[in-house]
Amino acid sequence: MKAITIPEFGSADVLRLDEVELPEPGPGQVSIDVAYAGANFAEILYRQGAVDVPLPFVPGIEVSGRIRALGPGVEGLRVGQPVAALTIVDGGGCAEVVTTSADLVAPLDGYDLAPGIAAALPSNSTTDEFVF
Repeated sequence: MKAITIPEFGSADVLRLDEVELPEPGPGQVSIDVAYAGANFAEILYRQGAVDVPLPFVPGIEVSGRIRALGPGVEGLRVGQPVAALTIVDGGGCAEVVTTSADLVAPLDGYDLAPGIAAALPSNSTTDEFVF
């Protein structure tokens, strides 16, 4: 799959569009087909090396899209469900598919919310629960 990677720390010129391995969800995780990824100051910090991340690194701390697969033990979510999610633990949102903890996923069923807007909400509106 395609992903934006940070192969080395530096200016925006270091960003690359690369082929990377398709992630599979582990226990308590989901994988998401990414429709939109939010762009935040965090991505700049990752790229500049201000945050200690292993290289190459796929940035992206929030996304919207549809659930692709459920890992073992995940309940209350379903494949194909529209969602917004934080991917801040391991990044990876700037890719075609990302995995994240099911606890960091907010279903968008029944909300009249554009997916591009939904991708910008998780890191900017996180509380004990998402409020739309």
